[in-house]
Amino acid sequence: MKKQFLFLFLLTVGLFSTMHAQHQHRISHEKFKALKTAFITDALDLNVKEAEKFWPIYNQHHVAHKKISRLLEKGIKKRLDNLGGIDNLSDKEAHEILERIIALKKEKASLHAHLFPDLNKVISAKKLIQLTKAERDFRHQIFKEYRRRGPKKKEAN
Repeated sequence: MKKQFLFLFLLTVGLFSTMHAQHQHRISHEKFKALKTAFITDALDLNVKEAEKFWPIYNQHHVAHKKISRLLEKGIKKRLDNLGGIDNLSDKEAHEILERIIALKKEKASLHAHLFPDLNKVISAKKLIQLTKAERDFRHQIFKEYRRRGPKKKEAN
């Protein structure tokens, strides 16, 4: 456990140091995913057998969740833009958009409601509770690092 924590700590420091040295203020999707995977695996103390079953379920959920989020954000915005913006909507169009938002949010909630039962077939209920804490802690760590580095500043010519 201590070796995993040390590895995770060194990996995190190394990645953030490299990014800072190169003046990169965004990490690649692959690096972010690797950091999150290492963080959660360590926090849940997953053994190899558990990890082999846990990550496919978790990643499949994440992909579906991201797809719905994209539809909520970009799909609704695109529809609004095509209709000339919020100010130009008829009541009927606004109602249709609201129905779409409600349907997508219900789909997202249903997806989330199935995640824990699916994962509970692989890991214990206690580890599921630890998962929610690990996800929150990881977000806090990423936001803290982002705030520490500050916003990206444009260089003067």
